[in-house]
Amino acid sequence: MVEKCFTEKKRIGIIGLSPGTGAGFIASNLGRTLAKEKDGTCPAVVELGQGSLFDALGMGRRFAGKEYFDFQGAVSQGKSLRGRKNQCWGVNWVLRSHEDTNLRLEDEHRFRLISNVPGDPVFCRFSGVPEEKLGDLIPEMDALLVAIDPLPSRLIPAHGLLCRLRRAEIPVLYVINKWNEGVDKGELFNYLQLREAIRIPEIPARYIYGAEYACRPAVDIPSAEEYLKEPLRQILQRLELL
Repeated sequence: MVEKCFTEKKRIGIIGLSPGTGAGFIASNLGRTLAKEKDGTCPAVVELGQGSLFDALGMGRRFAGKEYFDFQGAVSQGKSLRGRKNQCWGVNWVLRSHEDTNLRLEDEHRFRLISNVPGDPVFCRFSGVPEEKLGDLIPEMDALLVAIDPLPSRLIPAHGLLCRLRRAEIPVLYVINKWNEGVDKGELFNYLQLREAIRIPEIPARYIYGAEYACRPAVDIPSAEEYLKEPLRQILQRLELL
């Protein structure tokens, strides 16, 4: 039995219904948007499973010549996290670095991360966490954001996970990512058993590429911000963070 002793901070779980949904993209841009929109707020973005944001955000370049603290490696070795931060753009980034590519996080490691990393709120990215472990993590969240790719071939294999997430005993916010004119809204919402959901429009690939080459969250690129600002604000408001 893993002992869980959490400090009072808001924790938001973020999970993609299927691979490639964009849960990490949403998590990173939510953290950055909140830091820009609300003075005095220092959110954290934490990867509890697989990592991809370290390279997507160019952290190797951002932290060149200074220490990037490996939170995941530290908790796996029982080291203290006290006073540690990877502060950039007003966000504490707790991302899987190249040093811990093969590191396997156990339940106790994940609980230490979501409890002890500096930052409030804490956006917890679940991508890569084994599905059988979600039942332990989800109840410790204040809310769960479920990111959905509306492509049918992505939705159908995820039906079992969708049914399981519907039974979560915490508030669940559904976000349709990559929304575009080809989506049949009626059929999609009927399948998902939703009346409404926040929709993030499909962003031209050139803006996503531009953000990665600039080593910035996409919402910091004016051309991409036009697509992202309003839906991200809606998400933060629904989560009672703005």
